[in-house]
Amino acid sequence: MANQCDVFTHSGGGFLFDGICDGSILTIYEAFTANLPTVTININNQSTCPITVIVARQSSPTPIMEVVPADTDFSFTVDLVQNISVQCSTGGGTCEFFVELDISSCMCC
Repeated sequence: MANQCDVFTHSGGGFLFDGICDGSILTIYEAFTANLPTVTININNQSTCPITVIVARQSSPTPIMEVVPADTDFSFTVDLVQNISVQCSTGGGTCEFFVELDISSCMCC
């Protein structure tokens, strides 16, 4: 029988970036606890270029990489998150996006 969580933490936050489509990578979240959280990632990509959301997970050596086209909203949920980064594509233009994170994790089991 698996352990069940008795106490959860729940928090949120947002990150706004306005730059150029130059291939830069920005870390927007890094886990700071031993109990890695489940994160719902809501992205509003207002860029003229696609962006790539990169999520490193404890359970996989290969990160999840989701390409979000220009002028698109996208949402997904990932568990056991270690960190989250966003990469603007190259080619010039405006890289502008807003990321909202909904973070929940177990405090004790």
